[in-house]
Amino acid sequence: MSPNDNFSQNSLNNYLSYNSLSINILAALLQQLQYLYIIKQQFNMHFVSSKSETEQIGEIVGYLVEHMRDSIELEQPSPAFDNFEEKIKQHADKREFKGILEYLLTLKSEVLSLPISHKNSQLTFQRLVLLILPLLKVSEKKAAKDPKTYEDLKRNTLAYCTLVEESDYPLSVKVNSVLHIFSIFNEVSPLKGVVFLRLFKLCEKNDQLKIIIENLKKIEEISKDWAMSIDERKELYRECAITLDKKDEPVAAFKVMLAYLKLFQKSTEAELATNQIEKLAKRCIVLGVKVPTVIDFADILSLNAVKYLSGKDKEVFDFMSLFTQTDSKEFETKVKGFSKLMTEEKLDIQDVIHKKQYIQICSLKLENSNHGYDDLAKILNISKDDVEAWAIEAIAAGIIDAKIDQVREEIVIKSHIMNQEWTAIKERLGEWSNRFAQMQAILSHASKTQ
Repeated sequence: MSPNDNFSQNSLNNYLSYNSLSINILAALLQQLQYLYIIKQQFNMHFVSSKSETEQIGEIVGYLVEHMRDSIELEQPSPAFDNFEEKIKQHADKREFKGILEYLLTLKSEVLSLPISHKNSQLTFQRLVLLILPLLKVSEKKAAKDPKTYEDLKRNTLAYCTLVEESDYPLSVKVNSVLHIFSIFNEVSPLKGVVFLRLFKLCEKNDQLKIIIENLKKIEEISKDWAMSIDERKELYRECAITLDKKDEPVAAFKVMLAYLKLFQKSTEAELATNQIEKLAKRCIVLGVKVPTVIDFADILSLNAVKYLSGKDKEVFDFMSLFTQTDSKEFETKVKGFSKLMTEEKLDIQDVIHKKQYIQICSLKLENSNHGYDDLAKILNISKDDVEAWAIEAIAAGIIDAKIDQVREEIVIKSHIMNQEWTAIKERLGEWSNRFAQMQAILSHASKTQ
């Protein structure tokens, strides 16, 4: 693994941080280091080698020629395996590294019949994966200069990931193999993102997402140096956001989904329609409501994808306008009219009311930081007896920095979420309200002209 790789560098720690991780996967991670050492010792080619590419590939091919036939566990190999030794040598002699990779892919039955124990076989499935890594690395160098070569390499890389995923080997072997493929590419390779996507999908499919979910939450940071195309990055962010949302990680899901939608800032309406952006734009807004610490919606409403949604889904904008155009008492009455929307989007009514209360409290001016229980009860539309409990929850949620004066029956608010100035939040809430008014006017005009 590369010591400069944000993901691979911490992968063992990330895996080991979960107490429920199976013994098989832990063992596989130790085997990973063992196999890398074995290959390095045998071929002196572990990522950095004094030997030429031709010599390295020659040693790989020589090893396959010597051990492949004796290691496969098939009574009747496929016709593609006929003259195996001759075919693979021909590719090597012509320096057709892509040809070697593609030829091995045609031997699916043979490859997937390889054992996973090295006790009785020189060539295991895990070792074969390690043997193809230098082939991928050499191809990567060529792909950096030629888009066609990159697409070929991407196709072959994904094909090997599919081969691993569709095998009957233990999950530990599968995860380990895809992690190897991820690790072989350099720190800025777009293939990092392509393989990472397959890696976390593999974990998700096998109900082991917990071993990688922290990386999904930090995908923006982890992937910042990966030179992915805009479409590749869109796919990566979209899938991470959807998965985090499914796993009830609203804070992380909102963050990644917002990053995904920002990738459409220069997209045309036709491109937005092609990507069917409405559903995720709507979900991003809903997650913004769901996450207590998201108070400022002005930035969300400035997104191109959200503006596009404004002409498609009037209900969600009517719902959102309640947060700035009503007080807490009126809000609780009117929000009940959106019960279907909240049910569809899995929004709890109490969470929504709390969100309105948080926005309400963030609209108060700091000139008077001492707020009596009676005043807050009226502002928040709650009982005076519940003010202390509400304040404790708001402090715990990070919405306000405050202290409770039980003697004077006051909540002394020092600052609000994000440690911004209260006046600034007030201005942002005003901007948010203005954006809603503009969108409502557009929607109203559109409905009259239909």
